[in-house]
Amino acid sequence: MPSCPTSLSQRRPWGIPFLLPYMAPLAAALQLLSGCASMPMRQPLDITGPGWKVREGQATWTPGHAESPINGELTLASGPPNSFFVQFSKPPFTLVTGQASAGSWILEYPLLRKTLAGREAPPLDRVWFVLANALGDQRRPIPGWTFAKTPDGGWALANRRTGERLEGFLSP
Repeated sequence: MPSCPTSLSQRRPWGIPFLLPYMAPLAAALQLLSGCASMPMRQPLDITGPGWKVREGQATWTPGHAESPINGELTLASGPPNSFFVQFSKPPFTLVTGQASAGSWILEYPLLRKTLAGREAPPLDRVWFVLANALGDQRRPIPGWTFAKTPDGGWALANRRTGERLEGFLSP
């Protein structure tokens, strides 16, 4: 006849303390095996290379209807087809950096610690991507946006619905 344990010390330790040594390696294995389909880190574009046209200037960005305008420095670089780089900064701070190339894009707002990215054409609801189209060689109208040259040689880009506006000057 099998003997029954008479005290707790004779029982097998099947509780949580018994399983702990096995849980850590199991958790590590599950973490390694369950990959994440996140965007790979993009390499910075080399806008100093051949085929790139870099233009720099000043701009005023109004993010929306009820927001105050921000004056800053604007850099726009266009390169191979559908490739561009845009940066808006108020030294010493970079406010926005965007780039697109080879069917993917990324838009970063460093001060907000916010990054948007995608694997298709850049979204045309962001003024930074519309700007690249408006000042590019192959301009096409973008629904919801108006672009106009100003009498003093500058330009203005606006979205009536959102109130977002960007106006400025760039070197030729």
